[in-house]
Amino acid sequence: MVGGSSGIVSAAARGAPIVAVASQMNRPPATLYVQPEITHAAQLKGQTLGISRPNSSTHVLSALVMRKLGLEHAVTLRPFGDIPGILAAFDRKMIAGMVNTVAPKGPSRTLANAADLDIPYAMSVFGVSRNFLQNNRIPLERVIKSYVEGVAMMVSSKPLATKILAKYLQRSDPAFLDETYTLVKNYTERVPRVDPRVVPLLLEFDPVAGVDPETLKAKMIDNSIVDQLIAEKFIEKQFGKELR
Repeated sequence: MVGGSSGIVSAAARGAPIVAVASQMNRPPATLYVQPEITHAAQLKGQTLGISRPNSSTHVLSALVMRKLGLEHAVTLRPFGDIPGILAAFDRKMIAGMVNTVAPKGPSRTLANAADLDIPYAMSVFGVSRNFLQNNRIPLERVIKSYVEGVAMMVSSKPLATKILAKYLQRSDPAFLDETYTLVKNYTERVPRVDPRVVPLLLEFDPVAGVDPETLKAKMIDNSIVDQLIAEKFIEKQFGKELR
C-alpha cells in the first residue's frame, strides 16, 4: 500500500508488522497558503488553520511549519475531515490558512514552503507487511521498478504528465497544472529511499508508551530493494542526467 508516513509510523509503533520499503517524497512540497489580506506570519497569531484530521500529514506539517515560524502554540488547528473540506473552508474564509500541496482555487497568498524550511517528512510511503516482504520480494521489486519508470516518464515528458495530472486532479487551468507539475517534478524522489529521520519526528506528535524511536526506525524501515536498484544502476539508467 501507499500511505502517509504518519499512519504507517503510528501503526508500526502500535505493533503492526509493517515495513516501509520506498518513499515518493522525503521533502514535503507543502505550502502555507493564507488569505490574501495576510501579509506576514505574525498575523496568524490567534487565527485558525485547517487540517484534515489529528495526526494526519496536514496536522503534522502544519504544526512543524508553525514551529519553524515561531507560532507553534499561537494558532488553532481545526480538522475538516479531508483535503476538499479544507479547501472549501479556505474558500469560504472559515480559516486563515492551510498547509497543503494543492493551491486553493480562489485568491490566496503564499507565506512559506515546508521543504524550504528543511522539514524532513515523507509524504507518501510504500508500506507492506514484514511477511509480504519476505515471501514476495521479487513482485515487490517489480512494483518499485515500475514506479521508478513512471517517475522517469513524468520527469522527461511534461505534456504527458500534465495530461495525467489534469485527469486525476480534475483541474484544467494551465497555470495550476504548470505549478503542480513543477512541484511534483522538483520534489518527487528519483531515488525513493525512506528517510529514517521521519520516525522520531512523527513519534513526537503521536508518542506510544515504551516505544524507542531508534529501535522502531531500525525495525520498520527496509531500503534494501531500493539499494539493490541503485547497485544495479537501474535507477541511473532511467533518469540519466536527471538523476539527483
